[in-house]
Amino acid sequence: MKLSVVIFCGGRGAASIINACLCYPEISLTLVVNGYDNGLSTGKLRSSIPGLLGPSDFRKNYVTHTEPNNTTRKELLKLFGKRLCSSSPESQLAAVFAKLEQLEKCSHSSVNELQNVIKDLEIINSSEIITSEVLSECSIGNLFMAGGYIRLANNFNDMIDKYSDVFKPKFDLYNVNDGTNLFLIALKKNGEIIADEASIVAPQSRAPITDLFLIKPKSLALLKNNLENKKIEYKRTFLKKLAVLPETNKKVIDAIKQSDLIVVGPGTQNSSILPSFICDGTLRHTMGEVNVPIVQIINLRQDFDIQGWTAENITRRLAMYLDSSSAPSHVLVDKGVRCSSNLTSSDIWTESSELIQDDFDSIQTPGTHDGTKIVTTLRSILDSQF
Repeated sequence: MKLSVVIFCGGRGAASIINACLCYPEISLTLVVNGYDNGLSTGKLRSSIPGLLGPSDFRKNYVTHTEPNNTTRKELLKLFGKRLCSSSPESQLAAVFAKLEQLEKCSHSSVNELQNVIKDLEIINSSEIITSEVLSECSIGNLFMAGGYIRLANNFNDMIDKYSDVFKPKFDLYNVNDGTNLFLIALKKNGEIIADEASIVAPQSRAPITDLFLIKPKSLALLKNNLENKKIEYKRTFLKKLAVLPETNKKVIDAIKQSDLIVVGPGTQNSSILPSFICDGTLRHTMGEVNVPIVQIINLRQDFDIQGWTAENITRRLAMYLDSSSAPSHVLVDKGVRCSSNLTSSDIWTESSELIQDDFDSIQTPGTHDGTKIVTTLRSILDSQF
């Protein structure tokens, strides 16, 4: 019997769990990712190409979890995972074109897909935005995807679908929203504003993040002029007025309706995970309507954005974007994760939520989840429903 599993994740935080799921042919997997990443080469491309969301976490999932079934896809994935160097990036990009030309000559399958991929890189290379500064240390995969975005009439979600057609991964990969280009802003307890996603995931003060907002590109310029030296409540009110709740991608809604299990994965909470739930009420409503287990998996490590947080802090923050009907039915916490004393299910969500504490840390790669053990636990949860 096929089991449909939906995982909300980022680029790498749930990698071991995803890989373990892919070992089971009976699991039909859907990954839901947001495009609010704005760091390194992603930030350069987003500031140069109007309307572009961040492709990085989508690229990482292709590279990490796709098993190519021919040489062409294997070589393309290798290119997707590489970066141009800071010195002479133009000559390195020329070498990429030479490699693609070689692949085209040798390719006996997927010719149309390969030609479109080459076209994507040609589009971005011939555009006015390409300078040495933009190319320096730029992800090659991001360049391909940015070109695909332009080729497909600036439709980000269509671009993701087309690259899934190219790589043919054994999972569906969707952007959580309808393709609306928004930027992530954080407000901290001390009133500090973190004005971009790249800074949210970077070293920062120990004051906790209390609020997240998605705003339009044109609103970014208003932040400094209107919020400098203002009190925190003024800042919060101002940001709420600017904030946008995007529509949820209809393919995500369909996947949830057809799911047997929904997983809110580990990852950078205030960047990769929580912002995915900042949207119109459709996502929350649909999660509340489906009668399936919803499992939240708590981080093993404290990233910069959640320094000092306990397991309860993470679950309560997710509660800000859900309600009692869409709340996780189960919460998985490693025994080594910091929790309050005498932690109970009611501390996490409600008395009906089941808290599962176990040794989920991997022995082989400490600091990452033991994917096999997590999937075994997920299957036990599913079995208990029947």
